Amino acid sequence: MVCKSCSTIDAYTVAHPGSINTEISRAPVCTSCHSSNHLSEWDGLTCPHCNTSMMALGGDVDAEKPFKYW
Repeated sequence: MVCKSCSTIDAYTVAHPGSINTEISRAPVCTSCHSSNHLSEWDGLTCPHCNTSMMALGGDVDAEKPFKYW
């Protein structure tokens, strides 16, 4: 998730409805500004700081992924 207030990206664990830990879970809050008002799901493709598309860089971007069922 991304915080639209401070542009922080973090992973949050949310309990599934009907699971055993539904009652004990708390609403996720930003680890930087400690607010849940500006959290939204991050698409992984948009920069949280400038809201433009990001481009993948590095040597393994075009590498073939190994077939995991061999």
